[in-house]
Amino acid sequence: MVKRESLMYNKDYVKKGYYMKKIKTVIAVILMAVLSACAPQYNDEKDFKTITVEGGMEIVRYDGVRRDVRIPALIKNMPVVSVGRAFKETYIVSIIMPEGVKSIDDGAFKDCRSLTKVTMPDTVTAIGKEAFSGCSNLAKVNIPKTVTAIGKEAFSGCVNLASVNIPAGIERIENKTFYGCAGLKGVTIPNSVTYIDGEAFSRCDSLTKVTIPNSVTGTGSGVFYNCRNLTGVTISNSITNIWSDTFSGCVKLASVTIPGSVTKIYDSAFSGCTGLAAINVAADNSAYTSENGVLYSKDKTVLHKYPAGKPYVSFYIPDGVTEILDKAFQNCDKLIRITVPNSVAKIGISAIYDCAALTAIDVTAGNSKYSSENGVLYSDTKYILYKYPAGKKEVSFTVPDSVIGFGGYAFQGCVNLKDITIPDKIFDIGNGTFFGCTGLTSITIPDKTVKIGGSAFYGCVNLAKVIIPNSVTGIGSYAFSDCFNLTSVTISNKVTEIETSAFSDCVSLTAIIIPNSVTKIGTSAFSGCTGITGLTLSNRITKIGESAFYGCAGLTSVIIPRSVTEIGENAFKDCTGLTNVTFQGTIRKANFGNRFDYYIDENYKLHTGYKEGDSPFSGDLKTRYLAGGIGTYVTTAPVNGSSKWAKW
Repeated sequence: MVKRESLMYNKDYVKKGYYMKKIKTVIAVILMAVLSACAPQYNDEKDFKTITVEGGMEIVRYDGVRRDVRIPALIKNMPVVSVGRAFKETYIVSIIMPEGVKSIDDGAFKDCRSLTKVTMPDTVTAIGKEAFSGCSNLAKVNIPKTVTAIGKEAFSGCVNLASVNIPAGIERIENKTFYGCAGLKGVTIPNSVTYIDGEAFSRCDSLTKVTIPNSVTGTGSGVFYNCRNLTGVTISNSITNIWSDTFSGCVKLASVTIPGSVTKIYDSAFSGCTGLAAINVAADNSAYTSENGVLYSKDKTVLHKYPAGKPYVSFYIPDGVTEILDKAFQNCDKLIRITVPNSVAKIGISAIYDCAALTAIDVTAGNSKYSSENGVLYSDTKYILYKYPAGKKEVSFTVPDSVIGFGGYAFQGCVNLKDITIPDKIFDIGNGTFFGCTGLTSITIPDKTVKIGGSAFYGCVNLAKVIIPNSVTGIGSYAFSDCFNLTSVTISNKVTEIETSAFSDCVSLTAIIIPNSVTKIGTSAFSGCTGITGLTLSNRITKIGESAFYGCAGLTSVIIPRSVTEIGENAFKDCTGLTNVTFQGTIRKANFGNRFDYYIDENYKLHTGYKEGDSPFSGDLKTRYLAGGIGTYVTTAPVNGSSKWAKW
């Protein structure tokens, strides 16, 4: 006989088993629901605008609201094979592309600043130009090994991109591919790569070490420009040229070895490498050699580069050197004295540049081309003053009467000089002569001077007044640019052209009279001169260049003479106080707001020409003038993008 307790126990047991099964079933259903909800969901077909291309569909626009996007493999029963410029400047956070996508086209995800995750299938073979440019929150990208082409600027401006893999099928890293990827800490360049184009890794501030494999036979200029934390680089022994600015601004690069294959190093290849203490050269190199880390031609007759980071305070150029190239001594802040032997017959225009501590350049007796006096470098006859050392402490200097001309950048960076007396014989103030002389407060330009060269007084921030004598016929580009305290300038009545940015950002200038000799005002000639309130234009002027008076906020009125036949785009843009403009003549539509443009096609052929650009003026003045012609036009409100003009 079975006891009741046993029966009860068995019934409870059966009951418990039944409920356990029910509970497990419910839990399973719930888990499946949760997992289903958490799994990435495909977007509806209606979220995408598509076009038919070879092999399937290309997505050309995204109309959905979801920020986590998953593209379906089929749209309209056809495979998705390409992603066009559909997501440009959208706020998507993640993107999953389906198997079958072969190309990510130009600008597909450009400026998607919220994008943090990208999933590309193994079917992708090409990533287009600017495809992910400006995706500032993208931290990691896994590029499929099937990709064989990555376009120009594909990842430029991805400032938080810390890691990226370059597939083994890539043969060319295009121009600016990773430009400005400030967070990129490391990159492996595969052996398939044969060419690295200009600025490919420029401004990758976190990049510390790079190996350029032997498969690479050439690079463009500025490839590692301003990679400020780059400490080591191994250069391919197949490269023949090291172009301009390749390592410029790599301030932590301590040493570099030039392989035997290199036959040409451009003069600014290592500009601004202030930590560079040694440039070594492989023994089998036929074009170059080095001695104590200084770079020379193989026969040691040409001094190419003295590393800016060398710790020495003086340097004796070896006997036998006949030429010192441009930028040979640049940013050498520790050098106090340089001695030039009698064998030197040629010194480049800017051979000694930005050497802030340098107080003396001595020339040994017997040199037939150069001489020195009190540490200043002259021609042998003292007709030309080539270089006044930037580190000299004197506050005034009188140029010897024998001097009739200056070498380029003769007084560059002489911050201690406040007053310079120039003899009457000076006929040419060359390019960059007083560049960056921040202490200079006044200067008298002699009556026999005929040319003021480009950047001649650039950055002379304390220069207050300039009289350009009537002997001067030309004012070069950037001649007085960034002279912030320049309040008055008198322009010679023989000047025919005011060149590009000649007075740009001279914010203290209040009035400008352009003499009748001037026929052309160059691009940005007075741009940023916010203090100008009065402007008188030459009655012979024919062209006002692009952005010539851009941002002259104090300008309230202007008369455009009848002689003017062309006004470039943005010539008076952002002149926020301009309310009155008088046109005395007729300017054709084709010449009203045009700009010079150029591009290089896929066959590296240069195309140039003029095309219609932005309006020369803010608001609708362009439209009003082209309709109304000669006369005065006014606006009642300060000029901005929406200002309405009317003929008075």
